[in-house]
Amino acid sequence: MSPPPSRVVACDESGFSGGNLARGEPIFAHASVTLDPAAADALVGEVRRRLGWGGGELKASRLRHPGRRDTLRWLLGAGSGLPGHGAVHLTDTRVFVLTRLLQLLAGAEPPDGLACPTRDGRWHPLALELHRLGPVTVGPARWRRFLSAAGDLLWTTSRWVPPDAVDRFVADLDDLCGTARGGWLAERLAPLAGGRDRAVAMRAAAAADPAGVPLLAPVLPAVTCAVEHWADDVEELVVLHDEQSTLNGARIRALEARVRRCRPGLRLTIRAGVDSRLDPRVQVADWLAGTARAAASEGGCDEDVRALLAAYTLDHAAPVDR
Repeated sequence: MSPPPSRVVACDESGFSGGNLARGEPIFAHASVTLDPAAADALVGEVRRRLGWGGGELKASRLRHPGRRDTLRWLLGAGSGLPGHGAVHLTDTRVFVLTRLLQLLAGAEPPDGLACPTRDGRWHPLALELHRLGPVTVGPARWRRFLSAAGDLLWTTSRWVPPDAVDRFVADLDDLCGTARGGWLAERLAPLAGGRDRAVAMRAAAAADPAGVPLLAPVLPAVTCAVEHWADDVEELVVLHDEQSTLNGARIRALEARVRRCRPGLRLTIRAGVDSRLDPRVQVADWLAGTARAAASEGGCDEDVRALLAAYTLDHAAPVDR
C-alpha cells in the first residue's frame, strides 16, 4: 500500500506554564494524534458512553479517577484504535531550563528555540547530571534558587522578570560556585561564567522582537518533534493545534520555515486555535497529553497504565525524574 500523500495531525499539551518553567509544572507533555475525524468522533463517543458522561468538557483528570481507569486502559489499548495513531513528547522543564542555559552561555552558536534540547549531545547530558546531583550537592532549596535565577535570565516574555535578571543570575552563579569551590559542581558550572554578554545580547534581541521565538517555550520544540515523527512517509502535513498563546503567527511561520529547510519537499501547514471541545481529534490529544503528564510527574497512574503510555512516548523524550 502506498503512503498517504497528506496527513492531518491534531495536537494538544498539558502542563503549560508560560515561560515560568523554573517555578511551574515540572513536566510538560505534548500529544499528537492522527485519527481521522470519524474515528476520533467514535472514540470520544465511546469514552463518554463508558463513563456515562453527557455534555460538557471531559478533561483527562476525569479519566484518571480510580473508578474510571478501565476506560482509560481501553482508550490507551488496542481496542480503541489509538495505538499507532498517537505520540507523546515529554519535557522535564527543569532539565529544559538547564540545557537552554548551557546552550546560551557556553555554546558555540546561539541556541535555536525551535530545536529539541534532548538532541544536543554536548549540553543535554551535562544538564541531566546537574539536575540529578545539584540538589544533592548544595541542598534542594539552594538549587531551586539557582534554577529560578536561570529561569528569569532566559524568560523574555514576562514583564514581571526583574530588569537586572542578568546581573542577578551572574551574582547567584558566583555565589553557588563559591559554595561548591573545588568540587565537581563548580567544575561543571564553570562554562557558564563567561556568558554574561551573550545573555545581555539575547535579552536585547528578544526585547526588539517580542513576537519572535523564545528559548523557554517547550511547546515549540515539541511541535518540531511531532512534525518529524509524522512526516516521514507523506508529502503534506497539516498540524491542528489547540488554543496556545505561544503559537503566534511569527512563531508558526518560523516553524514552517525550519521544516522547509530541514525537509525540502514537505508541505507543512500549522493551524493554531483549534478548540478541543469542537474537534474530537484535539480532544483525544488532550486526554493523551494530560494522562501522560500526570503519570510522569505524579506517578498517579497504575503501573499497567504507565506501561500502555510507554508505547506512545517518543524515544528521544527526556528522562523524567519524579
